[in-house]
Amino acid sequence: MLSSSLNINTTLIELSLAYCEITHESARHLFEIVINQKSQLKSLNLQGNHLRNHGVTVLFRGLTINNSLESIDLTNNQFGEEEGVMEAFKNLVKNNKKIKYLNFSFNGFYEEGAQKILEFLNQLTENEFEQAISLVSLTLPEKIPNELLKAIEKAIKDNKLRKGKTKAKRKGKKKGKKKK
Repeated sequence: MLSSSLNINTTLIELSLAYCEITHESARHLFEIVINQKSQLKSLNLQGNHLRNHGVTVLFRGLTINNSLESIDLTNNQFGEEEGVMEAFKNLVKNNKKIKYLNFSFNGFYEEGAQKILEFLNQLTENEFEQAISLVSLTLPEKIPNELLKAIEKAIKDNKLRKGKTKAKRKGKKKGKKKK
């Protein structure tokens, strides 16, 4: 019932559904909330629920087309670095131009999953044809080695720097065309 009201809401900016026992079976309802193109929702807190891999994958698919959410807290939702989650995460980061803050604390991410995230971010930065991402901060579980966490932070920052350089190049090209 709540999701049917939130599907059409155009004024709510922050929503906390923390510790509401939301399961992977309810992920479709979350999907419907986040795909509302008229939504003004900027922050969604889903901390302490039970979305698991399937639920997070469904949510990420909806978030790829969301045009308002900037912050998602998925702390302690019993999901991890499973291939479907990783692919949905990559699509989210590449396609959503608003998302800035993601929190994956207290979930099943380990060194291997963090390494995959780092490789993905580095590929984005190195590919000159890839658009820069909007992501500013990705919080991963504390069990990941600190040097790997710092490398991920750097890769996110490097992607932002690349975005600035791309804009400068475009401006230079436009100016050159105008002079002719």
